[in-house]
This record gives sequence, structure tokens and C-alpha cells, in this order.
Amino acid sequence: MIKKVTAIGLILFISMLTDNNNHVRASAKVMWGKTELKIGQLGKATKLCW
Repeated sequence: MIKKVTAIGLILFISMLTDNNNHVRASAKVMWGKTELKIGQLGKATKLCW
């Protein structure tokens, strides 16, 4: 029982150390081509008409 509690505590401690909360905010608009990159945006799509 004590080994399980110790193992769980160690796992939680290591996960807290490896958490990357270093969020950096841009001071200006971030442009991607002619499009402004918005918060949470994962990409952009281009529609080509034939």
C-alpha cells in the first residue's frame, strides 16, 4: 500500500515538474501571408477555383 502511494506521489511530482506553462504572448499582430493569425488557430485553408 505504501509503495503504491509513494509511486503515485512520485508520478504526480514529476508531472508537475515537466508541465510547460511558458505561454508567450506576441506583442504585435502575427501575420501569416496576408492573414492575421488568431488565438487558437491551427492552420489555414486555400480554396482554388477552376
